[in-house]
Amino acid sequence: MANSLSILSEPIVVTVLVENSVRGRGLMAEHGLAFHVQAGSDSLLFDTGQSALVVENARQLGVDLSRLRAVALSHGHYDHAGGLRAVRELAPHAHLYAHPAALVPRFARSSDGTTRAIGIGEPGLEAIRVHSPPLQGTPAATEVLRDFFLTGEIPRETDFEDVGGPFVLDEAGLRPDPIVDDQALFFDTREGVVVLLGCAHAGLVNTLRRVRQLTRDRPIHAVLGGMHLLEASPERMARTVDALRRFGQPRLGPAHCTGAAATARLWHEFPQACLVCSVGSSFVFHRRDVAFELNPPVQPAARAPRPISRMDRALASVCRNCPVCRRARQRPSGLAFRLVNQVERHLCPFCRAYERVYGRKAHEGKPKGREESAAD
Repeated sequence: MANSLSILSEPIVVTVLVENSVRGRGLMAEHGLAFHVQAGSDSLLFDTGQSALVVENARQLGVDLSRLRAVALSHGHYDHAGGLRAVRELAPHAHLYAHPAALVPRFARSSDGTTRAIGIGEPGLEAIRVHSPPLQGTPAATEVLRDFFLTGEIPRETDFEDVGGPFVLDEAGLRPDPIVDDQALFFDTREGVVVLLGCAHAGLVNTLRRVRQLTRDRPIHAVLGGMHLLEASPERMARTVDALRRFGQPRLGPAHCTGAAATARLWHEFPQACLVCSVGSSFVFHRRDVAFELNPPVQPAARAPRPISRMDRALASVCRNCPVCRRARQRPSGLAFRLVNQVERHLCPFCRAYERVYGRKAHEGKPKGREESAAD
């Protein structure tokens, strides 16, 4: 994971805001998980922890949650959605993504047969009901931010993975919960695909298989988050380790529900690949120059409105006055047009700012009768 930054190599910064452990002064931990992802001027939150602690840790780390474009939930458990109300109050215009089944009541059964509620809870459900834009369901792969995707439902293919515990759908503890809403977030980088996990109730190996299928077998570069190996049998651990080797030994950041024994095993098996993934941890990746197309294709993400800043206008003015971009807009053919059309989405921050300010691509000509101006 490179730390270098260039204007044509936009960094993607993943910061852990909530996790069971903590590193850094002024930060706090809780049983839960939340990742903040910053890509240029766009940002999203993957899970929200179990309380408003996500907001306080974000403030301590200098992360501005009010500018979120999207909030995505990995599944409907309290330790991943409990901070939703606090987050939606700060970022009311951010689009919210979750599988529809995330909203149903959920329970965990104890060894004595009693159950306890572990679902989103009424405050989170109320935040979903009253805020706009409304929840967008993700039963299938969905783009939540440009080039950032949720897997949607994950097929359960392996014969050694299960949901990781006695989860049920009723208070009596009689209806097993398959946790069909479990999903992961993934995005592409120069080195390969990065996968963020909530709990991997669908199984770590099942999840990575699904990502490989969706990305047409792009290599997996890093896997960060909860792997729910807390109660994994020796056979499951051994077969999981073997599968990770077949995936090319990606960088691993076991966290949250992975479990102490499983985390120690992964660090023992892959000492050069493992990373500390605690509150305050930050990981820097760089976008691949050409984004992948998913298999099957998905619809582009809905875009939450964002105020145009002075920086946006300053960057857009560079594109407005760029001789190559001007020629592309004047002549919709030829070398300049093809060049700008190729680089504007992924490589050039000036072209992206132009699109935000003027509402059209950098290679697209002005609508008839409309002039470009700093106030446009």
